[in-house]
Amino acid sequence: MRTPVMKRRTLLAGAGALALSACVPTTTVVMARPDARPNPGPPPPADLDPFYEPLDPHGDWWWNEHFGWVWSPTVGAGWRPYTRGTWVWTTDSGWLWASSEPFGWAVFHYGRWVWLDDAGWVWVPGRVWGPAWVVWRQGPGFVGWAPMHPDLVWVPGRGFVDVNLERGIVPGAWVFVDDRYVVAPNVAVVCWPVPRNVVVLRTSHVIIHRGHPPGQAVHDHRNDGVDIDVVSRASGAPVRPHKVIHTDDTRAAPARHDSDDVVAPRPRAVARPRPEEPDLYGKSGRLQRDVEERTLPAPADDDVDRHWEDVRRRVVQDHEVERKTPPRGVTPDDLQRRQRQEIEELEREKEEEKKAAKKKKTTTRKVTARPRPR
Repeated sequence: MRTPVMKRRTLLAGAGALALSACVPTTTVVMARPDARPNPGPPPPADLDPFYEPLDPHGDWWWNEHFGWVWSPTVGAGWRPYTRGTWVWTTDSGWLWASSEPFGWAVFHYGRWVWLDDAGWVWVPGRVWGPAWVVWRQGPGFVGWAPMHPDLVWVPGRGFVDVNLERGIVPGAWVFVDDRYVVAPNVAVVCWPVPRNVVVLRTSHVIIHRGHPPGQAVHDHRNDGVDIDVVSRASGAPVRPHKVIHTDDTRAAPARHDSDDVVAPRPRAVARPRPEEPDLYGKSGRLQRDVEERTLPAPADDDVDRHWEDVRRRVVQDHEVERKTPPRGVTPDDLQRRQRQEIEELEREKEEEKKAAKKKKTTTRKVTARPRPR
């Protein structure tokens, strides 16, 4: 039997850690490599191969009774999808998410994300490429987005089957920023603390764009989101348009704001669904379940406590500023009530994440190791 090889990954370090803490944690994760596990089970279906090997070093593949094969990233406390990276406006696909994470080419452009109480954030693989699979919200002076739920299925030739775009999205999934920061180089530095979501969700609305540009088939998802004129006025500079250059190389460099092009990995090996067929990988008839029982990696309680203490510090600082210069049209009583709600939401989110981490450590999941040679 192989000696387990440990892998260590620092998710964030250096300056700005406090500002980042509300969106992305500062932590180090240590876990055994998947190929060192005893009794490896059978691999997922062959059509997952383009994702399986590249994502394996960054998380765990396992079987979920509802979604089939899913992937859990190895990340620290407080991590959320669509926070580590930047938005790029493209002329042919709308807003494209350019992730700075090594697994971003796959999990933010194919499939969907979902929060599970006993497993945290998991990714459900899909076969249709999109610039970003998110729902957008807008309010006075701010914009937000959240990952679409897997049950919201895109069908080539038809579009979304469900008209309720917010279906299944938990409040903590939303990422909000000031209008002027939509195209910030790193969203994690400028996004609002999660506890504020419970308040701003009531003062914002979903952005819905009807139809598609003339001549565009409904085979690829277009992500229009917030109007670029709104972002341009708020940021004080025109939003630079980019052209999407697709490549088969999944190691392509992320987008650069000083370029007219943005490179987007789109492996030819990914099996596209036929017309009228949902794009998410199904579980019927070809997914195997006879695999190893094992717990999923989870952040330690100390990591969760440290993360939420940083979030509390940032929220309290924001509250002090608001009390000195109250928002226009907000009474002192309303401000006090809102701030109290944010602190209560902070404690609730902290306890929810600790409970999810505890379940990860105590509940076995059907997990597979690397595929055996065919």
